[in-house]
Amino acid sequence: MSAPRVHVAPSLEWAELAVRAGGGDVAAASHGLDGVIWCGDEPGQLELLLENTGTSWVQLTSTGVDAYLHLIDDCRLWTCARGAFAEPVAELALGMMLALRRRLVSYARRDRWSDREGQTLHRASVTVIGGGGIARSLLRLLGPFNCATAVVNTTGSEVNGADHTYPASELKLAVTGVDVVVVACPLTPSTVGVVNADLLALLSPGAVVINVGRGAHVVTADLLSALDSGHVGGAGLDVTDPEPLVDGHPLWCRDNVIITPHTGNTADMIPSLVGPLVSENVRRLRHGEDLLGVVDQIGGY
Repeated sequence: MSAPRVHVAPSLEWAELAVRAGGGDVAAASHGLDGVIWCGDEPGQLELLLENTGTSWVQLTSTGVDAYLHLIDDCRLWTCARGAFAEPVAELALGMMLALRRRLVSYARRDRWSDREGQTLHRASVTVIGGGGIARSLLRLLGPFNCATAVVNTTGSEVNGADHTYPASELKLAVTGVDVVVVACPLTPSTVGVVNADLLALLSPGAVVINVGRGAHVVTADLLSALDSGHVGGAGLDVTDPEPLVDGHPLWCRDNVIITPHTGNTADMIPSLVGPLVSENVRRLRHGEDLLGVVDQIGGY
């Protein structure tokens, strides 16, 4: 193939540079495009763009594809930024674990000397729901802490770095008695509300819950009840349900809850993390090779 004609929407310099670095030509929106690099966050705008261009390939610059599932079909190839944000999201999850186990949020809000409290992360038991790039990065970061680690994925296939791997059908076994549970899986019908009252009751008393997946993975009312009872000792939420979390919500202003505004990755990180992926996929498109991050239409991720 000659240089692929690729449209970037909305127009962003880093994405256009990435297209050119991969050997493609940045083109205006028109019929005959070879691809669209979608940098926006409005599915309706993307739908309109696809109707007007008829492109056969769409590269999403996000990892999650749940907002676009109604558009994904066999008419074109869809790729996402799978794995691109694994490192910074895992970094955030680790930071939340440390802050909550050591009660740093509570200390940061005090204005006087107080009693000493908190638990170490060393040798804690940690279960990660989701076996993708975030889980693998987090397991590597946890290495120096000598944690007992487990991962839950769809099939129970081995995940490098995990002490144990469980299939989704054995989720309850995987979380029973653990000190930390981390949610880092795609949002699919089977993972909506996966962290609910039944699951929370199985955790070790005082356990920490971390959600760096999607807000709908956690039943918010159930988490609040577990926090109020003290059975759950803390929660780190980069995503919430509802999102954004409304002013005055009961989750705000708790000494044992950290809420970040879906900032596992930020705009400043995207060019360096997603740019190389865009370039590589444009290069592969030009040479007729398989693209990276192909979306599983049936699985929904």
